[in-house]
Amino acid sequence: MYKINGKEIEFDIFDLDASGKMEDGLKAMDKEEKEAFKLLKAGKLKEGVQALYSAYQNFFITVTGIDVVAGCNNAIKAQKMAVDFVNQIKNSSISMKNDN
Repeated sequence: MYKINGKEIEFDIFDLDASGKMEDGLKAMDKEEKEAFKLLKAGKLKEGVQALYSAYQNFFITVTGIDVVAGCNNAIKAQKMAVDFVNQIKNSSISMKNDN
């Protein structure tokens, strides 16, 4: 069980469906972030920030089916939620590996 932005998320990285969703979510997020940075570099601040926010929102919806960033109106905070979630999964996976 993971807790992000006040929401409890059931996620098992060793489940075949879940690991596929994680892979898809990470790939899509990477692509969407690159597009957002292009907008920012072009001076389109509002569009770029919205695109960044959407990248993290879409990541959570793809991976967990939950709009984890709902209620947050800040792209950097949404990014931190995504990073924290991925790090929590990495840490729990490493812990499980070391327990065997």
